Amino acid sequence: MGIHPNDLNDNWQDEVHELESLLDNKKIVGIGEIGFDFHYPGYSKERQQEAFDMQVEIFAIDSNLPIVIHTRDAGQTVLDALEKFNGNVRGIIHCFSEDMAFAERAIDLGFVLGIGGPLTYPKNETLRQVFKTVPLEKIVLETDAPFLPPQKIRGKQNSPAQIRNIALYLAELRGITLEEVTKVTTQTAEKLFCLTKFQQ
Repeated sequence: MGIHPNDLNDNWQDEVHELESLLDNKKIVGIGEIGFDFHYPGYSKERQQEAFDMQVEIFAIDSNLPIVIHTRDAGQTVLDALEKFNGNVRGIIHCFSEDMAFAERAIDLGFVLGIGGPLTYPKNETLRQVFKTVPLEKIVLETDAPFLPPQKIRGKQNSPAQIRNIALYLAELRGITLEEVTKVTTQTAEKLFCLTKFQQ
């Protein structure tokens, strides 16, 4: 649960408190997407910053939940925002689309990198270099369904069924087996979201 930066209306603070009231539900394992989006005209950087800080403090710090960060045209702002919390937060950089320098800093700050369909797009060589290089245990697989389908079905609606194709692509990119990608990325997700408690 969380309030996306593009969904911050005039009552966003009340909505955060409504979400806070749901924390007693032990099935909530993370917060997101929250973050920054400077792509569309008319955004308020100040409002996005206030909402991000409030959600991080209430959910990530006070409640010890990981966060899933949305970032679009706002890379440096995200890093600056995370620096303020001195490594006391963890989570995923959702739909990672930045460069190696950003990746390394995000990992240093306690985050893993989420990747889905864009890894397969022909023009994303910089992205492929990042995911070929960073430690496998710092990667989680995503689909962002119904958006961002892999290249093979580009133009069609994405679905969670495509997660296997992302894993296959990543395995080939790194020259390792599908089984290794599956095992390591699953372990990373389970650890990050404390999912093993639901398997007992």
